[in-house]
Amino acid sequence: MNTSRLRSIVGIAALTAANGLIYGLNALYYCFIQLYLSKFHTPASVGVLLSVGPLIAIFAPLFWGILADRAKYKNTIMLITVLGSAICYLLLPIDNSFVWLFLTMFLLMFFMSPFGGMIDTITLEYTSISGVAYGPIRLSGTLVFGIIPMILTPFTEKNIYIVFYVYSAVALLAALSIILMPKVSGHAKKSEPVDIKSIFCCFPLMLLFVAMAVSQFTWAYYLNFYPTFLTTELKMPQSVWGVCVFVSVLGEIPFFMLFNRIYKRFSLRTLVITGALLAVMRYLSLALLENQIAIFAAALVTGLSPTLITYSASMYITRHIDRRMIATVQTLLYSMTSGIPKVLAGFCGGLITESIGVRGGMLLAVAFNAAAVVLFTIPKFGRQLSSREHS
Repeated sequence: MNTSRLRSIVGIAALTAANGLIYGLNALYYCFIQLYLSKFHTPASVGVLLSVGPLIAIFAPLFWGILADRAKYKNTIMLITVLGSAICYLLLPIDNSFVWLFLTMFLLMFFMSPFGGMIDTITLEYTSISGVAYGPIRLSGTLVFGIIPMILTPFTEKNIYIVFYVYSAVALLAALSIILMPKVSGHAKKSEPVDIKSIFCCFPLMLLFVAMAVSQFTWAYYLNFYPTFLTTELKMPQSVWGVCVFVSVLGEIPFFMLFNRIYKRFSLRTLVITGALLAVMRYLSLALLENQIAIFAAALVTGLSPTLITYSASMYITRHIDRRMIATVQTLLYSMTSGIPKVLAGFCGGLITESIGVRGGMLLAVAFNAAAVVLFTIPKFGRQLSSREHS
């Protein structure tokens, strides 16, 4: 085997590992932070704290995206964010006061917020150039996101602090993978202005922004408040939540294995409507069902629903946006349609939970996703995304 072939294999393996480990870091935060905070603060206070990170995530991803587009290699910026997040995550358990948690979660999300957009941008660009299949590489992120909570939840019931040590170890492995994976260049000149305004004139992209915002708001509410609902109101062990997270990612496996075929065969409009319909079914089930098996069945479409919508938007950006702005627009997508909804899900979610309970919150999620379905079935709005060439 020649040197270039070996280097290529190592690079692809490292890129696959990086995808898995980056999404593993997301799992260690999003699947456990609410359990940690609820030990020390009321639901309303937890809601406020959970909104702090997404608040900075409205602006920080755009900052990192512009840096990535102008950097020699986007990988360098990805590496900085991973190492910065590890330092900030270790600072969290030093003090449980509201003020300390407020400040450290603010700093943590400054580094964590571009994770999804950045690794997706790097992977999608590399695979489109090299001809390597995207789905199997991204699938590693799905599997690690599901496996880590399932393995850790039995231990966190006895000692929640274990997640902080695991995060540091995963972050170091992720940093090593980023160093070894193929380099993906930034394409914008440092002196070149970024024309963000032109993005908001792209009507198909704005429609996708709306759909993703609805999906991410309801998804974030579920992550923030449903775990506590399981353990307190339904009297189930924390291990049930770990299984829920694992089962939720199983639905993504066939999606990523058939990723290229799906986006060649179906229009973005069809995929977005399908994702929103799955969300309606899922939240309705979670609001009404109490049996463990039924909850696991509902969780099966939990991950697939937002994934369908998110990658419809990402594919549109990769194929239709000027390559000098891809990282900027991709991170803008995550900041506006993930950051802002998560702020609202944390702040408003706490108030919703205290006033009408988690069941009421699930029913609100049903209504929001049903509205997204209606929006994309209106011919005037959905027409520009209905042809397969847009996918």
